[in-house]
Amino acid sequence: MIGIFTAKTPVLILRDPNLIKDVLIKDFSHFANRGRTIFEKIEPLSQHLAALELKRWRPLRIKLSPVFTSGKLKEMFSLISECADNLIQYMEKIASKNEPVECRDLTAKYTTDVIGSCAFGIETNALSNENSEFRRMGRKIFAPTWKSMLRNKLRDFFPWFYQMLGYVLPQTEVDKFFIRVVVETMDYREKNNIIRNDFIDTLRELKKHPEKMANIGMYTIFVYRNY
Repeated sequence: MIGIFTAKTPVLILRDPNLIKDVLIKDFSHFANRGRTIFEKIEPLSQHLAALELKRWRPLRIKLSPVFTSGKLKEMFSLISECADNLIQYMEKIASKNEPVECRDLTAKYTTDVIGSCAFGIETNALSNENSEFRRMGRKIFAPTWKSMLRNKLRDFFPWFYQMLGYVLPQTEVDKFFIRVVVETMDYREKNNIIRNDFIDTLRELKKHPEKMANIGMYTIFVYRNY
């Protein structure tokens, strides 16, 4: 075990696999909180399973779990297979040029296509289009910028100040993009009566029954839709 400080907060880092297993499984109820402050109105997309405290994490997990059952995953197999066919065609095209292949970038593009198809119900074309907007935004999530670093520092070390200043800081391009994708996809399915039994359909169901969204962070996405 290693002890460190995050600002003035003492943090214990576990290195023993058995202790880590106990924390994540056997004694998870005692370690469920993530230790992060959630700024709901400033960062609507921060309210996800990896960040929420136990009080809101558990009901959100219950609502989203039906999306990831074995039956749902089997229904997505045809979508994954279609993306795999596109991957094969893309690899054959690269092989014909007899050029080096960047495997990390290749798998990232394939994964982007699968996520876009299975989760959002859209074709991202990350493999066929080098300038795919979905892929570009996916890279930006992990690409540090001075704005993102400023936000992180303020959030971690001056949360009270960030709570006030956060309303002034512009919403990130990534946040705007993914909120727009979700909203536009939901609107399109509503107008055309499309049902795919995927993540977006789960959000549509929650939208139709607001009482199911009590204390669920995903509700903020629908609040933003009305502005």
